[in-house]
Amino acid sequence: MAVAKKALGSMLSSLRLIANALENHRLAHAYLITGPPGSGKQHFMERCSQLILCDDPRFGLHPEPCHICNSCVKFERRLHPDLLQLAPDGRYIKIDQIRSIQKMLSFAPLESKRRVCTITAAERLGIDAANALLKTLEEPPDNTYLLLSAISMARLLPTIVSRCQIITFRDEINSTATNREFGIEGVPEDVVPFLKYVSGKRPNLANELIESGILDLRQTLFEFLGTSRKKELFFQTSQAISNPKENIEHAIKIIYTIIRDLLLLKQPEPSLHELMVNLDKKQELIKLAQAINYDSLSEYQDRIEKASIYLDRNVNPEMIADMLLMFWLKTTKLKTG
Repeated sequence: MAVAKKALGSMLSSLRLIANALENHRLAHAYLITGPPGSGKQHFMERCSQLILCDDPRFGLHPEPCHICNSCVKFERRLHPDLLQLAPDGRYIKIDQIRSIQKMLSFAPLESKRRVCTITAAERLGIDAANALLKTLEEPPDNTYLLLSAISMARLLPTIVSRCQIITFRDEINSTATNREFGIEGVPEDVVPFLKYVSGKRPNLANELIESGILDLRQTLFEFLGTSRKKELFFQTSQAISNPKENIEHAIKIIYTIIRDLLLLKQPEPSLHELMVNLDKKQELIKLAQAINYDSLSEYQDRIEKASIYLDRNVNPEMIADMLLMFWLKTTKLKTG
């Protein structure tokens, strides 16, 4: 996969960390590599895997595998028996997949000194699969190293994150320099990250979303979420986000960003809070984060996915809206309106 030039510098410095740990026999048993699509995390994970499995790796400023040993030859032909790879089977990584990997990990490496297990899109681990994986992370087999990739650590169980060393390829959505160059006018600076996120960093689409009223719709949702009078506002809000029909699609995108930001606020590392996209609503989100637990937020991610599926199947928009809003009635407990 082609990797953007801006990601190469970060990749090289991160690869040096891995190489240094490998050279000094201090390699952690598990690494979590996070970053948005296109950030280079998958390419980095592949390079790390080959470096760890190589019989004669090159260290220094430009670490790399030797490319000529038996391990490298088999790795590059995708035939290495000590490289185990796991990816979602459909929408999720299932518990049976984790159990299958655990069975293979119970044996010693077949050919190399070390063994690598990669898990792609770890944010899509089902709850049962995630809990099963915890057992391996808590008691990793000898000479076995796990590399997990995910869009964000905020989408993983904190217990999994705490057992991994984190390598982050930063999202540039919140970059001030990029905000100025984004190509939209008349919008406060702290609103731009939200527009960049929901538009996929496409200025033309961002402007279309503004014209369609997405910012007004976002305000309506925040007013609903931030009050203790949700029952009274339920019908009014449901109508607003489902009529016209395109509003429900926008609402799904908006709620997804809210869940994402709340999960980030739940993380103990303050630097992760800088990755929020609803920056202008930070104080409201901090209050909301105190009224909802982590498990409920993770559960709601599944509800958002279902809403997207229902939308594709032309389910009545009002039914989808009710499903999205009902969650907040049951789970949040704000003391004041």
